[in-house]
Amino acid sequence: MAKLYPCILFHVSLLSTLTNACTRVSYTSGPEDGHRVIIGRTLDWNLPPLSSLYAFPAGLQRNGSAGENSLKWTSKYGSVIATMNDVLTFDGMNTEGLHGGLLYLTGTDFGDHNTSRPGLSISFWVQYFLDNYASVADVRADLFTPSGEDRFQVRTREIIPGMASVVHLVLGDATGDNLIMEYLQGKLHFYQSPDYRVVTNEPTYDQQLAIQQYWQNKTDFTLPGTAGPVDRFARMADNLRRAPVATTMVEAVRVVQCLLRSISVTLRPQTANVANAATLWRALADTKDKRYFYESVTDGVSLWVNVSTVELGKNGTTKRLSLAPGDSGLYGRYGDATNDFTKAEPYTPILANSETGDGFGGVGQVSIPGLTNTTAGS
Repeated sequence: MAKLYPCILFHVSLLSTLTNACTRVSYTSGPEDGHRVIIGRTLDWNLPPLSSLYAFPAGLQRNGSAGENSLKWTSKYGSVIATMNDVLTFDGMNTEGLHGGLLYLTGTDFGDHNTSRPGLSISFWVQYFLDNYASVADVRADLFTPSGEDRFQVRTREIIPGMASVVHLVLGDATGDNLIMEYLQGKLHFYQSPDYRVVTNEPTYDQQLAIQQYWQNKTDFTLPGTAGPVDRFARMADNLRRAPVATTMVEAVRVVQCLLRSISVTLRPQTANVANAATLWRALADTKDKRYFYESVTDGVSLWVNVSTVELGKNGTTKRLSLAPGDSGLYGRYGDATNDFTKAEPYTPILANSETGDGFGGVGQVSIPGLTNTTAGS
């Protein structure tokens, strides 16, 4: 059965063929640049993702949008994030330099719904951490209650009939620490280390580490070359190992841009096998100077936002910058977009109320902004 990636909320006519591929990397510059950590990632898909950037201030009242006993919190930190179709936080960084992003993972199962535990929609999984924590260490220290239970239960649902919505989540911070979280058979598996710098959508992270070990003594002679996630992981890990040590912010940004472009999938027509879909945009987060970069492959757009100068305190307001093709005259736009945001309401998250945790089920209507034939309910 076909699976639905967080970055592919799409036209119903492609139901039987859709999968997705993304790659994430964390790079640290040299001592002359203060060991700056820049995290970059690709979005690979074969239809426009209709993304937006949102600036969320601290002090927002949040509801986990998971039905009965949804998690509630007030955002402690502001953030700048990128959405998918304005229904979920897909990638972003907060004012403290904590970065988070979603990638697809086949076989994810968040577990059957347990209303005794607070529920959190997949739309807000990344956002919850950006709202509440300053570092990976802070997140790791607070993942579980004193009795050892998860503090909340991630909930998802079937958005398009016959397709599952399942992901894993990756966090990184200004110290270079990384945390990968995956749910398998209802249990949280996590991997924390400054060494875990490369992540792709597949397979589970323990197997990705095995892939890295397999290739580490072979890369001087050969490397796999397809656009699939296993091959992308091997190539990105080797490219990162060979990357120069940057001495300035500009050099560090250029290195990460080069790493992402080297692993990006070239533009191509839609095909039945979209596991090899083209890279449509790339994002970078400078966790030291708090800059967030966005680069479109298809629309001639390359922007950056100075997160430190956006009003993201409790006196700030939610703002939005659409990245959809043709919106706001963005085509061909380059440079500082910090002042290009306009006041907006926060996006409406997916009501993730499925009784199962495998990405299927759920009741009520789901409407995906900007796309046709994507309203589903059961």
